[in-house]
Amino acid sequence: MDVTRVTWKISVLGALGAGKSSIISRMIYDSEGSASQPRSIQKKTLSISRGGRKVMVDLLFLELDDGKNNEKLIMGSNAILVVSDLTDAGSLRSADSTFKIIKKFNSKSLVFLVATKLDRKYEAAYWTRELDEISKRDDVRYFLVSAKTGDGVSELMESLTSNLLDKFLSKKEKNA
Repeated sequence: MDVTRVTWKISVLGALGAGKSSIISRMIYDSEGSASQPRSIQKKTLSISRGGRKVMVDLLFLELDDGKNNEKLIMGSNAILVVSDLTDAGSLRSADSTFKIIKKFNSKSLVFLVATKLDRKYEAAYWTRELDEISKRDDVRYFLVSAKTGDGVSELMESLTSNLLDKFLSKKEKNA
């Protein structure tokens, strides 16, 4: 079996308190986030097999506050997760502004909108109607997730890794 090793940088952006640290912790450790962890690059290693190929993937998660003044840090990201808190309409406006910034300088990254705090859906300040509008306008896929319960996180991880793997394999085939 052909084994390839790759590293994918994933920038996680969002307003203060949107749940970036918690969602990263859930994606890496399958546990609710810890506010005491310092912001740094965090790594998760996966082994993915597809079509007779085995790909060893290091996912490097970089947490940043909204898109303002972070253009240099976002550059080179394979994926960008824009995080918004379902209970805070202001965080959705911040996410919307972040998409505009991303569009200006980064067209190659895979971009997702991650609406957090699904476990508090009865306190939601916005819902799928607003998310559908942003999804259509900015051509991004969105996920409703809860770092607290883990709801929606496996679907987010599956879509993230599957889309990145598809991009990687198609690029590798073009270069072959």
